[in-house]
Amino acid sequence: MSSAAKSVFAWAIYMLVMGTTFLLIPNMALPVFGFPPTNEIWIRVVAVLSIALGYFYIQAARHELIQLFRWKVYAQIFGGHLLCHVCNSAIGSALAIAPCGCRSIGCFMDWACSSQSSGRTSCPSLKR
Repeated sequence: MSSAAKSVFAWAIYMLVMGTTFLLIPNMALPVFGFPPTNEIWIRVVAVLSIALGYFYIQAARHELIQLFRWKVYAQIFGGHLLCHVCNSAIGSALAIAPCGCRSIGCFMDWACSSQSSGRTSCPSLKR
């Protein structure tokens, strides 16, 4: 398994864990992120989508789908920055910027690893 595939596989495990948590026990998980408990169905709908994406990412990692790895980088950059703007407007704090930086670093590492798989550059984070 290439470095890019390992990165996508790790992200898939995260998606599966978070999706399962929000599907089965959303009211225990929501306060951890600063949200009040809810009885609405939408958190579980999003959880099912997260589980489905986790499954797709596991299959992509197992089959070394390099093109999907690149698409994932673009989607995470867009989603990460959108999430930062939403959190910043909801929280109104500089703390909302921290996930943006972490997300950007992760996107760079995914991009570097997927480029390594095509032979263009090296993966700085996973070199031994």
